[in-house]
Amino acid sequence: REKKIRNKKLFPVSFAIDQRHLVEGTDKMCEEEIKNLKALQELDPDSSNIVKVIDLWKYRYKNFVCYEFLHSDLKHLMSTRNFQPLEISKIRDVAQQILVALKALGKIKMVHLNIRPSNIRLTHQYYVPRDHLKVKLLDFCHASILTDETQEHDTQHTFYKPFEIMVGLPLGRAIDMWGLGCTLAYLYLGHNLFPRSEYDAMSLMLQLQGKPRNSLLKQAKLKEKFFIEDEKEKTWRFKTFKEFYKKKLFYRRTHKHTYTSFDDFFKVPTLPEDLENSEDVREFLDLLKKMLDLDPNKRITPTKALKHRFITMKSAIPNKDNESPGKISVKDALQTPAKRFCKFVRKMFRKITCLGESNTVPQQKEVRIKNTFY
Repeated sequence: REKKIRNKKLFPVSFAIDQRHLVEGTDKMCEEEIKNLKALQELDPDSSNIVKVIDLWKYRYKNFVCYEFLHSDLKHLMSTRNFQPLEISKIRDVAQQILVALKALGKIKMVHLNIRPSNIRLTHQYYVPRDHLKVKLLDFCHASILTDETQEHDTQHTFYKPFEIMVGLPLGRAIDMWGLGCTLAYLYLGHNLFPRSEYDAMSLMLQLQGKPRNSLLKQAKLKEKFFIEDEKEKTWRFKTFKEFYKKKLFYRRTHKHTYTSFDDFFKVPTLPEDLENSEDVREFLDLLKKMLDLDPNKRITPTKALKHRFITMKSAIPNKDNESPGKISVKDALQTPAKRFCKFVRKMFRKITCLGESNTVPQQKEVRIKNTFY
């Protein structure tokens, strides 16, 4: 749907309430989302890398939100690449910009609670030649302002559900850092890091990060779902496969990729550019490990992550006239079409000259087309 603004331009319109899910309680969700969008007006959407809200209005007891036009999300971007791993330099661009968005949300004490590839969109078309990606964060329907009365949140998919939600720990800002870590791992691997099954996801978490502290598990409300207390040693151990699925007769593993540590990520087939930048990959895995720390209190914060070596490396700075990420000149944008056009014209002139020679027509001088793009 579209709505005309004063300058008579058309902007895509997004509903605050999905008409396909009109059930009890959606009015309250809509009010919370509008409240969050109004709170976001305190931030600069361009410098904070957050979607810009153009207008809010009500029509026939339904709320509508008009956002700025953004292009495809990261999930669609990976599908167009046939789920091949993304270049490490472009992963750095996404990480740096979303970390800036999380730092800005921290100023108003807001948590996004649903960071995933489908909620991060490009501000430009991907097929336009660019050295850097420019992205923005959107979809604040599940966002919440942190207070002492903040309730538990369990609407995330297992692919991006953090450890504290699975075991019932208190809600905090570290949830967004976990979602960003899973998103970056998805871009690096070409598939989701954690499987669909909660048991397999928890098992992989423990393999990558080790067993959490007993003092942390004592605070969890849902620890009995995955752990069993050993009364003799007064510790908690992870349930076996049979202990967890004792009431289920059929179960099929759906995750083909298994990892025992972050060192196994070096075995992932990456692009040739990344093979030369092994130091970049090493720093990226170090940041990813800190983002996916099981203890939310020890998990890296957006401020510290922005100072990490992976973000501050020289390769993250554009080389052309200190151009900011996401900007591109008209010359670079038209370079590829211009090359194709010039090759086509040269080919046509060659055919004409060959035809003239066969018909004993006086040979003409070859016409040279001046190419200003390369």
